[in-house]
Amino acid sequence: MSTPSTDPERLTTEIKQTRADLGATVEALAAKTDVKARAKQAATDVTDRGREQLSAATTKVAEAAGTAATKVAEAAGTAREKLAGRSEDVKAAVAPMQRRARTLRVRAAEDPRVRRAIAPAAVAATVLLGALIVWVVRRRA
Repeated sequence: MSTPSTDPERLTTEIKQTRADLGATVEALAAKTDVKARAKQAATDVTDRGREQLSAATTKVAEAAGTAATKVAEAAGTAREKLAGRSEDVKAAVAPMQRRARTLRVRAAEDPRVRRAIAPAAVAATVLLGALIVWVVRRRA
């Protein structure tokens, strides 16, 4: 410590400074021992961080959704362009099968023995035709 001073004003100033320092120290210690206030402050801090993270995540999701929507729209446009002429190709491919099916139905109507032999072929042709139609419709969608 320094040498004692006899000047009353200086002593008064030192005492005031010491009291202020002591008051600040006591307030700091009191704040550290106030568990309820510290818990509230911690909860507030966590809430604020959570809101910031939620905001950042929301922004990222919105950006990703916009990007995905753009890519899907581009892919759909490309698919439409590729499939534009496909319906005619499918119709042309199906026409011979339809003619064959009509021929088989006529034969089956005329001859009961043929009916038994043609039934599995007719079922197979129908299933194939149906699958082809479903495939074309799904590709267009």
